[in-house]
Amino acid sequence: DALEAKQKEEQRLAALGVIKNAKDQIFNSTFDGVVGNPNGKVTIVEFYDYNCGFCKRAIEDMRALTKSDPDLRFVLKEFPILGPDSQKASVVSMAFHLMMPEKYGEFHTALLGGQGRATEATAIKIALSL
Repeated sequence: DALEAKQKEEQRLAALGVIKNAKDQIFNSTFDGVVGNPNGKVTIVEFYDYNCGFCKRAIEDMRALTKSDPDLRFVLKEFPILGPDSQKASVVSMAFHLMMPEKYGEFHTALLGGQGRATEATAIKIALSL
């Protein structure tokens, strides 16, 4: 239907406008971790929660993609929406990123790829092991 197509196109253009206006915040924020090639030609932005089942399953895809494509850059955006455990794990993650950015990818992979629920305690344990 023509009206529906027009509305979808308007939504698409509005979304593109938001992305264009927030480009630096989305792709180049110093608060976000980066996995893969920090200067890669292709960027994927991932919004994640350490307790998200879909995010946990996607970690293997991220590993495989960054291994197979040397020009790939993953920007990791903390989005702790699944409760207090997620929020506390995220605080530890952000602190770790500030203190040891060179090891953040390893930390992120260990916490997101780990078994069970991510908590403040599990995040601290992983951080101390690195």
